[in-house]
Amino acid sequence: MQPTDYIMELKAYESEIDTKPKQPDNYVEWQHGKIFGIGLSRTGTTSLHEALKILDKNCFHFPQHLMNFVNYDAAVDSSTAFCFKFLDVYFPNAKFIYTVRDIDGWVKSMLTYYEKVVNPQSNPFNDKVNNILYGKTKFFKEDIDSFKAGYEKHHFDVMSYFKDRKDDLLVLDIIGGDGWEKLCPFLDCEIPDEAFPKTNPTKDIDKVAESLKLNQPQILDGELIINEIS
Repeated sequence: MQPTDYIMELKAYESEIDTKPKQPDNYVEWQHGKIFGIGLSRTGTTSLHEALKILDKNCFHFPQHLMNFVNYDAAVDSSTAFCFKFLDVYFPNAKFIYTVRDIDGWVKSMLTYYEKVVNPQSNPFNDKVNNILYGKTKFFKEDIDSFKAGYEKHHFDVMSYFKDRKDDLLVLDIIGGDGWEKLCPFLDCEIPDEAFPKTNPTKDIDKVAESLKLNQPQILDGELIINEIS
């Protein structure tokens, strides 16, 4: 299997996902046991990413190719969230973690992050994902209603899709205080000795923005910081 823009791959399965999900022909055993964070950006996805790494899960933040899902134990952020139905078909028996937060706090965080980091840069893949989720590629004050509608639609889609599958979906409000006590039982693992990570990329927003402006991507824990941005 070659790396591919999985937005195109998704379209090939779109009708089947909405009617009668079935296992793809090229299914193999390593597609079992995946973990997908399907919350939107700015809902605690970085904290979830760090938590999964503490639990020894090889996690990719903001995947952009199908092979990112294949080669990693877990994946999180908007580029995982928008195609969760596809992932449910392609990776049987996966666990889905839906990070949520107060919508007004989410809008405020999104505005700050997009204004300083996302809006000034060009990222065609990120633009595609945003257009699918929100009908917009960038986020300005005049776009608040579109982004709120996108958040609410995603919430409805997730909760409706998993309404009879409570063992497959965990709703996690990290900003509201949820942590190991909910995550670990869901993943059937022991609670670690260390505190649940509560990361906040916004506090370093100026540093991140300047790095991108200078075209000098930073490395955090072995990953390009561009993978943290969405």
